[in-house]
Amino acid sequence: MGVNYWLIILGAAIVVLTLREVYRDLFHPTSSGSLSDVVAKGAFNLFRHIPKLLSDAGPLSVVLVIFVWVMAVCIGFALVYAAMPADYFKTEAAPQSGFLPMVYFSLEVITTLGLGDYTALPIGLGLLATFEALVGFAVLTASISSIVLLHQALARMRTLARKLSIAQRTKREFDVSFSSRADDLLAEFSAEVVRTRVDLIHLPLIYYFYAENEQSSLPKALQIAVGLAREGLSSSEPETHRAGALLLVALRDLAEVLRKRFL
Repeated sequence: MGVNYWLIILGAAIVVLTLREVYRDLFHPTSSGSLSDVVAKGAFNLFRHIPKLLSDAGPLSVVLVIFVWVMAVCIGFALVYAAMPADYFKTEAAPQSGFLPMVYFSLEVITTLGLGDYTALPIGLGLLATFEALVGFAVLTASISSIVLLHQALARMRTLARKLSIAQRTKREFDVSFSSRADDLLAEFSAEVVRTRVDLIHLPLIYYFYAENEQSSLPKALQIAVGLAREGLSSSEPETHRAGALLLVALRDLAEVLRKRFL
């Protein structure tokens, strides 16, 4: 049996498209429609009907996206291997060909497990298997790095929500006004709102991490921020008035990102 070039084309197309999605998700996540966006929206919409599980939507989305990346690359390479004649592979048992044995071989390669029960004989096929191992290592490494960045961005977003919640409680419990000499605090909130906007653009998955505690909830915090910005705008002090306007513009920019990207 000769080489099946149609399977090679199909497998190569799956690998290329998957790597394109990985690149978009990790390095250019500025528009909706990417794989992570579809998976995260699906998980969130499914779990929103089960409040007890809603907090798991974000973490589960990350796991599912990485799993889909790895399995799509694995299946793409498996199709290429399955297109080759059975005698291109040395096996410990009787020679086996077909798709499922090649999926097993591809999983061995992409995880760099290397049990040795399958060996690619032609040098070109061996180089292809080596390339798959490098791709698998790169995808897994990039995935781990993105998880670290994701949790850092999530921590920044939750910190902003906590700070705004504390500001509201301080105002309510101690009758503190933010219309006088509050320019430094309002400017700090403006900077953190801008940082949150950037985080949501570059790491959009954090949007789907539901906060069970209301004090860590971004939607609740943004309502507080709008109130503080308007209070600063009402100030007769130029610095506080300017800081209130700055915070309000930063909030409008963030709202525009939320509207276009997620809503």
